[in-house]
Amino acid sequence: MGDVHCTGIWELNPPDFPDAPHIVAEFEDLHLPQELADKFTAWVESYWLSIDNPKAFDLAEFNKTGRQLAKDLKAFLGNEYYVEFEAEAPPKKR
Repeated sequence: MGDVHCTGIWELNPPDFPDAPHIVAEFEDLHLPQELADKFTAWVESYWLSIDNPKAFDLAEFNKTGRQLAKDLKAFLGNEYYVEFEAEAPPKKR
């Protein structure tokens, strides 16, 4: 899930934080290769555009990249991990 100031990777229902639905997972804890970590960092940084310049933000491309990153993460982590992609929804019309 994309968000600002995070890795873009979240741990669901963390046992050490029972009141939190999810917490940020750190690249180091997952032993991510630098190349994959860099791709997540670039993807999360691109999320800022949705805030700074929403008209220039390409939601479809953002979600496409995020979906591919989820696949890459799953391929790296293997079957011991559950990986889910949560697409960014279009802003609500007022």
